[in-house]
This record gives sequence, C-alpha cells and structure tokens, in this order.
Amino acid sequence: MNTVSAATGQNHEGVSHFRARLVRRLRREGLDKDHVEDVVSAEQSVWSVLFDHSRDGIVIINEQGRVVDANPAFAVLLGYSLDEILGLSVYDWDAQYNREQIADMLATIDKTGADIQSRFRCSDGHIIDVEMSNNGVVYDGEKLIFCICRDVTQRKEYERRINQMATTDALTGLLNRREFSIRLNQALASAQDSELAVILFDVDHFKSINDRFGHAVGDQVLMRIATQIQRMVRASDSVARWGGEEFVILLPGVNSAQAARLADSMRQAIADLTFENAGQVTASFGVAPRISGDHSASLIRRADHAMYEAKGAGRNCVQLLNDDNSAPVCCP
Repeated sequence: MNTVSAATGQNHEGVSHFRARLVRRLRREGLDKDHVEDVVSAEQSVWSVLFDHSRDGIVIINEQGRVVDANPAFAVLLGYSLDEILGLSVYDWDAQYNREQIADMLATIDKTGADIQSRFRCSDGHIIDVEMSNNGVVYDGEKLIFCICRDVTQRKEYERRINQMATTDALTGLLNRREFSIRLNQALASAQDSELAVILFDVDHFKSINDRFGHAVGDQVLMRIATQIQRMVRASDSVARWGGEEFVILLPGVNSAQAARLADSMRQAIADLTFENAGQVTASFGVAPRISGDHSASLIRRADHAMYEAKGAGRNCVQLLNDDNSAPVCCP
C-alpha cells in the first residue's frame, strides 16, 4: 500500500516512490546530485513537520476506505495508537453514514474537494462531532483522499444550547411563541389540501393561584401541565407556551373532530392532576381546524375565539370553531 508521507516514521513503500519521482523531476531541471538530495530532504522535512505537528487530525485513505497514513493528532482524536490507526478503515469509525453512503462519497470526492460533517466513534465507544475537509488526488496511479478532521463536539453542543434558548420557553421547556409561529407558518405553507388543526387553552383562574400561593406555586402548575400535555401528543405535533398561562398545540393531519377529542382528553388529564398547595386546577380549550385561505393569524384567532367561548360557557370545557361564520360548538 502506498503513502505520501514519512510522518509515522515507518519505511512505507510510498515514501520511496515520492522521493524517486521528486529526484527525477529535479534532475530534469538540471540540478546536480548533491543539490537534489538537499532539496528532497528539505521538502520531506517540511512535509513531515506540517503533518506531524498539525493541530487538526489528518488521515489519508484510499478509495476502499483503508487508512494509508495518519498523523498523531488523528490518532489522538480517535483514541488509538498510530499503529492501530493504520489497520483501520473509515467504516470502523464513521458513525454518521452507512456503508453505501460512505462508498459513494469515497468514489465522488475529487480534486475539487468536499466539506463533510460527520460523527466519529472513538476507541472507547463515545461519539464526537467532526468537520472534514477532503480532497481526492491520484498518486502513483492510485486515488487517495486527503482528509483534515477537526473535533467540533463542543461547538455543536454550544450551538445546540443557543438554539434551545432561542426556540424554547425557559420555564416549561416547550417551544416558545416565536418558534411555534415559524412551525405553524411552515405547516400551513405545506398543508395544501391536507388537514391541520390548532388547540389553544388557558389555565382557569391562574391569577388567583399566583395571588394566593405565590408565583413559585404558579410556575409549578405550568411546568406540570406542560409535561402532561407533552406526553399526550405525537412527535409530529408541536406544543408551545403561547404566553402567560396559555398553551397552543399544532396538529398536522388531524381533522376537527379528532382535535376536539384530543383537547377533551387533555382537559380531563389536567383536571385529574393534584397540585401541592394549589390543589386541582382546570383549563378551557379552543379548537380550530384549518380552512381554505387560512394564514397563521386567522387560524390562531379562531382558536382564541373558541377558547374564550369555553371560558364564557363556564370554563373547564372545549369549544370548537370550524369557521368564521359558525357558532362555537361545545365538545364533547
């Protein structure tokens, strides 16, 4: 197996090929033997220093994914010795892509290069996030892929936390109003003729809970309700704290009757909870299905109207508003 460096300190066949080709090129340029040897040694020394002391992991693999060479930083990145690395292939450490996807990337990466984000499995089994800058070259008749790898796990975690702060409600962990609005607009844009519904509900007499027992108790009520509602929805649904004691739920692919039944189940689940100090609480629900021509504001407005109708009907109930011209319907 050929290599393009002597960075590992081993007597690879590829090093002699590299040296021989460089010697021939320099002699064709008219340099004498001693000068040629000096230039070759200098070029090899520069490469070795750059390769060995790079802060980024560098690995050279062939088109079959086998390691041809690697620098010490790459070995440290994965937690192996250099000797162990030389016996591995990309299939041994890549935890992001399947074999077919990896083979396709190995075949298509060329001299134009490709930047790839992946996840690597280290020797102890833990997973790290990695950014790779890849270039394919043909050396001595064999395609080699030169990969510069950087561990970005900490940066990815930081980005995840920043994104979480920007998209979730700090108290309940649900989506915040801004993120929900984005998802609702996206859902409406892609819904076309498919069904979609929104549930909006408000905790009844919540101000009196804060006034009687304090905001800490009120916060506990909101957090526990949020947890209960989150357990009752699908992964495809979106639940958000709309503001104060109001919550909103986006239900793609759900019609008005299904949404109303779910809302009533949620209403009953909340009524069955018992809170320390506050005892039992109730909530009033409004349900609105998407109708032709709806945009986010019109859909939320109908759900909000239905919710206030539920409060006017005595609270702890569900009201369904199918369109702007019909009266809310008490459910069930």
